[in-house]
Amino acid sequence: MKSVLPEWYEHDDTTLGEILKTGTIALDTNALLDLYRVGNQQRNEILNVLDAVRDRLFIPYQVALEYQRGRLGVVRDSGAIYDKLAAGFQLKQEQLHDIRDPQLKKEVQKLFDEVFARFKHGLDHLRDEHTLTVAAAKKRDPVRQALDGLLSTGAVGKRPSDDVLKERRAEAARRINDSVPPGFGDAKKPDASGDYLIWAELLEFAAESGRPMMFVSNDDAKGDWYRDKIAGESLGPRPELVAEMRAALPGHPYHQTNLASFLWLAKKHIGASVDSETIDSVMRIEIHPAKRPKYRKLKSISVGRDQQQDMVPLDELLNTWALIQQSKSSRSDVERRLAEVLAERLVESDDQELSDAARSAITALLKHRRNLRLREQRDDDNPADDAPDTEDADNPEPTD
Repeated sequence: MKSVLPEWYEHDDTTLGEILKTGTIALDTNALLDLYRVGNQQRNEILNVLDAVRDRLFIPYQVALEYQRGRLGVVRDSGAIYDKLAAGFQLKQEQLHDIRDPQLKKEVQKLFDEVFARFKHGLDHLRDEHTLTVAAAKKRDPVRQALDGLLSTGAVGKRPSDDVLKERRAEAARRINDSVPPGFGDAKKPDASGDYLIWAELLEFAAESGRPMMFVSNDDAKGDWYRDKIAGESLGPRPELVAEMRAALPGHPYHQTNLASFLWLAKKHIGASVDSETIDSVMRIEIHPAKRPKYRKLKSISVGRDQQQDMVPLDELLNTWALIQQSKSSRSDVERRLAEVLAERLVESDDQELSDAARSAITALLKHRRNLRLREQRDDDNPADDAPDTEDADNPEPTD
């Protein structure tokens, strides 16, 4: 089937490495804007990775335009979290009204004021060190300056003519009407053609360059770019997009991935200096409540069991996870399934103030899930090393 439907098959690790080493690295708007959502150290590491592939970087004209339009809004939102933290802390003093003893209330108020003053001072210091204000960004934006240095004239798509733009917008409207990716997920937006305008430029550049392409986009929560997620993990780009790119780029592979995975691949294949904390920070951005998709609920807790996953308390699942991690003989299929359920439970939480601990748990689970898949891929490549498990052989997982 692979020769007939190659767009349904993921690239192996060797192919991903070759794309990263020799192909075009195209960036989406959200990957650029995420540079404002991380701290200075993480931002510098990401920029260093981009610098390592600067001679092969490309951003469509539409991406550059969306970045310029959106950067100050992201700067504003990134700073707002500090105001929210300060306001939340200050609201706690309302509880002082419950203290009836006037002298005790006065002493507690004094203590609260001292603690809040230290907290606010430290918070302001962190804000100044790690975030920009809109006023400062309008005068001197270090992120934009760095991108200007990385993206030479040839690395930015040319402004399309009015006639070309008119044709592409018409094609975007047709695709939205027929639910053809990408872009139909933005049907309700005032300007729904943006995604297709980006895609059209990618197709054009790929055909002209004649080399592999990796598109770094954090739109992996959108069904018009990526296949549906399972347990928070993307299944890869829409097959329709891969097939269309293969037609424009015959003989060369195409890959889509998010920023965190791109950094991990760069660390592995080109020796990029990226701390795991930086990758984790980017992953946390991608699973922030404001950006989380509404995933489908899984119907089973373990392999082959038909019951609702939320019947099992989360703490019990976490305890089971801990026990499995301590076992040296646990089966990877059980680990994988439990990782799926845990990630699903955490990500589907209705609590909009998802705790840092929960996000860290999700990050660890997704990384573990990825490692399991790599382990299984190595086992598939070397079938003689391990005999197949009898139960696995009797109950094979579905394949594409």
